Amino acid sequence: MLKQLWDVDYQHDNLEKPVQDGYMDMNGLDQQSGLPVMIESQLNQSDDNHFKKVKRLIDETNEGIIAWFAPSFRTEHISALSKLVHFQTIKPIKLYFVELNDSFLDELTHLNQLTDMAFWERLSAGLVVLPELSVVGCASTMPDHYQARDDHSIWVPDNPTISTYYKNQYFMRRLSKRMPYFLNVHRYKKLKSNQLNFGTGRTSIRLAFSLVNRMEQPYIEFSITNPKQYEKAMFEQVLNDVASQRLKQTNWSVDHRILMYYTFSDDFSSIVEELIDQFEWLYSIYEPILNHQESQPIIKEEQVSLF
Repeated sequence: MLKQLWDVDYQHDNLEKPVQDGYMDMNGLDQQSGLPVMIESQLNQSDDNHFKKVKRLIDETNEGIIAWFAPSFRTEHISALSKLVHFQTIKPIKLYFVELNDSFLDELTHLNQLTDMAFWERLSAGLVVLPELSVVGCASTMPDHYQARDDHSIWVPDNPTISTYYKNQYFMRRLSKRMPYFLNVHRYKKLKSNQLNFGTGRTSIRLAFSLVNRMEQPYIEFSITNPKQYEKAMFEQVLNDVASQRLKQTNWSVDHRILMYYTFSDDFSSIVEELIDQFEWLYSIYEPILNHQESQPIIKEEQVSLF
C-alpha cells in the first residue's frame, strides 16, 4: 500500500508501539534509505488528538518519514504542521498527508467482525482490496536521495541467545513467520521482559509466553483472572478440550490454567519451534471457542477493502 505513495521498500517492525502519552499506530524501516517510517491513522476527519500525536512525532524524531492517514483533513492541521516542518525544523523530516477513500469503512467493519483466521484466509486469497490513497500534502526538509545518518536497522543477531531481548525478538519473528494469521503477534511487545503477554480478545483471559525465567523452563500459559461468567464458561470449555487431548503428556498441566512447559533440548531454536508447534495446536482449540464461530468460508466472488 505504501508503494502507492512513494518509492519505499518498507520493512515492518511494530503495530501500536508506545510513545510519549500514547501509541504509534505503525512503524518500520525504509530499506532503501535506512530511514524510520512512522504512520498515524484514523477513520474520520483529522482531529486535534491525532494532530498532537503527529506533532509529537515530528518533535521527537531526528530523521525519518512520517505519514498521517485520514479520510479528510482540516486545512488548519495541514497548514500548522507544514509550517512546523518548513520553518521550525532543522532536521531531515518528510511528512505526508494521505487521504483514503471512505467507501471501504462499512467493509472494514465487516472485516473486524471476522476471526483472525477468517481474515487471514481472505487476505491470502486476494479478496482484501486496499483502499485508494492520495497524497494531499507533503512537507519536507529532506534533500533528494537522502540516506539515514543514524543506524535504524531492525537487527537480528546470528546468535539470538545473547540476551533476553534477542531471545524474545527471535521468538516473535519465528511466530509471525509461522502464524501470520495470529494478528496479535504483529503488535509491539516489551522484548526485555521475561514474559511476553498477548491479548486473546477477552478481557480476563490471558495468554503468555516465557523463554527466560528462574525455572529455566520455557512455557506457554493460558489462564483467567477476575472472570466474568460468560468468559469463565468459555475458559472452562477450553480447559476441558485440552485436558481430554493432552492428559497423558507430562509437559502439559491443566487445572485452573493451562501450562505447557519445555524441558527436552538445550538447542534454543528447537525449543522455539516446539513451543510454536504446541501453541498452534492450543490456538486451534481456543480461538473458535472465544470467538463463538469457526473460520468463515472463502467466497471467491466477493472482494473486500482494507486499511
